[in-house]
Amino acid sequence: MRILFRVCLVWSLSGLAFCAAGDLEGGDMAFAGLRALLIRPENSWSGWDSALFGALEFKGIEVTWAEPAALEDEKALQRYDFVATTIKRRFTPKQIKGLTAYVRAGGALYGSWGGPMGCPELLAFCGIKRTRSVYIKELTMLPGPLAKGLGQLHWRLPQFVGHTNLGDKGRELVAVVPADGTAVARDVEGNSLGVIQRRGRGRTAVLGFGPEKAKSHFRSIVDAAVVMDNLLRWLVPDAPRRQAWPGTIQVSLPARTDVKGAWADGAPVLKPRVRTFGSLKQVTFDVSRVPVDATMTLRVRFAPLAKTRNIETLIHMPATLRDFDTPLEAADYVASFHPTIVQPLLRGGSGYALYRGMAEDTPNKKLVTDYPGDYLAEFVDLCHRRGIKVIGGVYFAFPKTLLKAHPNAIRIGKDGKPDPKGRICFNRPEVQDYNFRTVRQLLDNYALDGLILDDNFELDGHPCYCRHCKTRFRAYCDQQGVAYQDPATTPDPTLQKLWIASKREATLALARQVRAIAAAHRVPAGGWVNVGMKPTYLAAAFDFLGGMVYTAPAWSVRGPLSVLGDRGYITLLWGTDRAPADLEAETVEAIRAGSSTVGFWVLAREGGAKAGRFHMREGSFAAIARALQGAEAQWLDFYRDNLVTGDARFVVTGASLSREELTLTVKNLGRRAKRRLQCRLDLSAVEYPDGDD
Repeated sequence: MRILFRVCLVWSLSGLAFCAAGDLEGGDMAFAGLRALLIRPENSWSGWDSALFGALEFKGIEVTWAEPAALEDEKALQRYDFVATTIKRRFTPKQIKGLTAYVRAGGALYGSWGGPMGCPELLAFCGIKRTRSVYIKELTMLPGPLAKGLGQLHWRLPQFVGHTNLGDKGRELVAVVPADGTAVARDVEGNSLGVIQRRGRGRTAVLGFGPEKAKSHFRSIVDAAVVMDNLLRWLVPDAPRRQAWPGTIQVSLPARTDVKGAWADGAPVLKPRVRTFGSLKQVTFDVSRVPVDATMTLRVRFAPLAKTRNIETLIHMPATLRDFDTPLEAADYVASFHPTIVQPLLRGGSGYALYRGMAEDTPNKKLVTDYPGDYLAEFVDLCHRRGIKVIGGVYFAFPKTLLKAHPNAIRIGKDGKPDPKGRICFNRPEVQDYNFRTVRQLLDNYALDGLILDDNFELDGHPCYCRHCKTRFRAYCDQQGVAYQDPATTPDPTLQKLWIASKREATLALARQVRAIAAAHRVPAGGWVNVGMKPTYLAAAFDFLGGMVYTAPAWSVRGPLSVLGDRGYITLLWGTDRAPADLEAETVEAIRAGSSTVGFWVLAREGGAKAGRFHMREGSFAAIARALQGAEAQWLDFYRDNLVTGDARFVVTGASLSREELTLTVKNLGRRAKRRLQCRLDLSAVEYPDGDD
C-alpha cells in the first residue's frame, strides 16, 4: 500500500516549513513505481526499521517487509528494484549467495547504519574492509553522486534530538573503511562514513548514517531528502526494473467509516478488501482490465457519517500536573493547546503518585497530601467540561515498603546476584498483582477515558534470571517442544531467541490483564512503545499503542501503521528544545504520514534552559497550539491528495462525496499520472471545522 503525494520542503532561519501538495509531477514522485524489499532487522532499536520504511514510502516506493530467508530466492528478488537493510548484521551463506547474485544481475543493496557489518563476506562484496562504531559531532559529505545539489557539505549534528543530547561524546555512527569501494562521507578525524560500489550490473551502498534518520544526522530535512534522492538514483539509475503496473487502486475514506458495499461499473464487488491505515480506510478495486483511455465508475456505500473529528490531538504531561497549584490552572493550560485528549502521567516507576492512589504509594505533597479536595478528580471534570478526554498514565512500580515483605522481587542478573540498583522483576506474580490492583483502584475512583502503561512494562527489555523467570521459561520450552537450558548460561542462539519470545509472551499476558481491567470499566487500554516495528506485536493485547516518535522522523509511523489495521496509534512528538517552526512542520508531517492521533510531550513552562536539561523554547506553546488547532484542515488536504492511491496510471475525472456514498470516475492514462485528482471535490460531508466542540 502506498500513499502518493509530493513533499515540498522549504528551509528558513526560523526553522522548517513543510507543505504537501497533491501534485504527483517530479519531486519525490520521481521514484513512484519502484519496489523495495526491506529485510526485517535483528531489533527495532531507535526505530531504524520503521524510519527506513517510512522514508521509502514517502518517496512513493512500494515497500515489502521480508525475513532474511527471502534473500535465498534469487528469482523472486528480481521483482524488486533494490533490497534495503538496517540492523540486520549477519546473513547465512545461502542468503549471501542469493543477494550477491541478485546484485550482479542488476539489482541493488542499501545498508544503513553499517548495514551487514557482522558479515565480512558481504562487506567485502560491498567494497568494505571493516566497520566499527564511532562517536561524532560533525559530518562531511564528499563530492560525488550522493552530494549532488547539497548547498553545504559539512555540518554539525543537531545538539538535541528528542530526549537525547549530543553531549561531549557525540552521536554513535558507524565508520565504514573502504576496500575497493568509494567513500561518500567522513567525520572530522577522517573516518569514512559510507561506501558505494558497483558489482556486475548492480550497485551497493553501505552508510554509517542514514538519510532516513534526518533528525539525528542532518542539519535539515531538506539536506536529508537530497541525499536520499541521490542515493536512490545511484542505486537504481534505470528504475523501475519492471514495467508491470499493479492493476489495483485504493479508494480512501475516513478511518471511522463503516463500509457497507462497493460497486465497479454497477457490478457489486464481492467481499471487497477493506483495510484501515491510520486515519484512512481504504477499499481496493481491481482496475487491471480497464483499457488505456477508458474509464470505470467506482462506488462505495457506508453508514451515515456523523459530524465528528477525523484526527485526534493530544498533549502528554510528564508528571507536570505538580507544576500547577490548582486543577483549574492545569486544565486551562491544557485547553490552551486545543487538544482533544490530555495524557497526564499519574504514577512514576518508584510509586510516586500524583493522585490518591494505593496506600503503599508515595503521594505528592501539593496535589495529594496538602490539597483540600481531590485534585485529579477536579482536573478530570474540568477537562471534560472543555471537551477534552483524559487518559491516565502509570508506570509499573513496586514501592520499597512492599520489598520488605517480598525481597525476592528484585531482579537477578546472569551472575545470579541481585540487581545492584534494586530494580524490580515485573514478571513476578506478587509484583503484577500489586500493579493490577493499582490500575483497578485508579479506574474505580476516577472518571478517566482510558489508561496507558508507560514504557517500562515490556519484559524483554528488562532481563531477569530469577527462579520465577526461569520456571516460566522452562514451561515455555515444554510448550515449544524444546529441551530447557538455563537462559543465563546457554550459548545456544535458538534458546536465546526462545528466551526473548517467552518474555514477549509474558508481556502479552500482562497487557491482556490490564486491558481486561480497563474493559470492565468500559475504557480502552494501551501502552507507550518505541516507534519501531518490534512492539507492534502488542496490538494483540492492547486497544491502542502510543508511539514515542522522539528521535525518529514522523514518517516512521508508517511502519507500525502498515500492520496495525484498526488498532489505534498515537504519534507522540517531542516538544522540547525545538524551534517553534519545526514543531508545526512535524505536525503536518505526522498527519501526512497517516497518523490518526498526533500530539506532543511538553513541559509546563517555556524558557528556563539549564545545561543538559530539557526546556521549551519561547514561542513553542503558541506553535503547538496552532499546529493542533489546524490538524483537521491539514487532514482534509491529506485526504484530498490521497483520495485514490495505488496504480499510478489512474486519475480521478469525476467525484461525488456524501455522508453515505462516494462515487468516483477513474481513467487509465496508460502512463504515470502527473496529477491524481483532476476534478473538483466537495469535502463538506467529512469536514469537521477546527475549533468545533
